[in-house]
Amino acid sequence: MEGLFYSVIVFIFLTPGLIHSKVLQGCSEPETMPTMSFEENLNITIEQSFSIIPGWYETIAAKNEVPLEYIDVHHKHFFGHGKCKNNNKRNRKHKRDNTLNNLSECMWRYIENLDINRKPSKLLEVECICSSPLNARRNVDLICERVFEYVSVYRRIGCVNGVFEYKRVWEPRAVACVATTMPEPTRLRTMAYRISE
Repeated sequence: MEGLFYSVIVFIFLTPGLIHSKVLQGCSEPETMPTMSFEENLNITIEQSFSIIPGWYETIAAKNEVPLEYIDVHHKHFFGHGKCKNNNKRNRKHKRDNTLNNLSECMWRYIENLDINRKPSKLLEVECICSSPLNARRNVDLICERVFEYVSVYRRIGCVNGVFEYKRVWEPRAVACVATTMPEPTRLRTMAYRISE
């Protein structure tokens, strides 16, 4: 009787989570993912190397966006300092590690970009620690901005006959932080998820 009691308690506590999970999913993973030929893989590498050019994603033929319900990005700290350090050179000399992300005037930390709707679900990118360069003079309008490249991933874009549908897309990934002047509003670009046919 005692065993039955514990089974009922466990069922009561686990059932809401299972039901909620089923409602959220409502769809299963495909048995196989799309495959690419050797030549297609080479082309992706070439395209990725050109993705560092500003506005590159606008040149992609298909510009459909991934549905918002299939974008659920979360960030998790991976490596690097968490706070913007004092501008005092003497303090910085003793406290800064001898790594590029710490030696830069726009220091950055590494973070994991996590999204269960994407394959791979985990990507590593960077986040600027300070909003302005460490040695920037007060009268100079300099800010720290991230440098982006685009990486090829597979993203869920829908559910067809109870199975998730995936498409290869180019997704922005920050790789470093640099000092720059404040951009004009007309030059600002939105970071979009672009489907690549």
